[in-house]
Amino acid sequence: MKKFKRHRDYGFFDQDIRLRKLSSLGDPLERLDKGIDFDIECASGTTF
Repeated sequence: MKKFKRHRDYGFFDQDIRLRKLSSLGDPLERLDKGIDFDIECASGTTF
């Protein structure tokens, strides 16, 4: 059985490699970001 690294066991570049692999597989959050404007302004002019 394959052992997975726990969160605290990640090396310096492991997170970057993981995110690049997710992007190459078609990250659904990246597709949503292209189609939805997430910069929301309220009536007072504060941007979230």
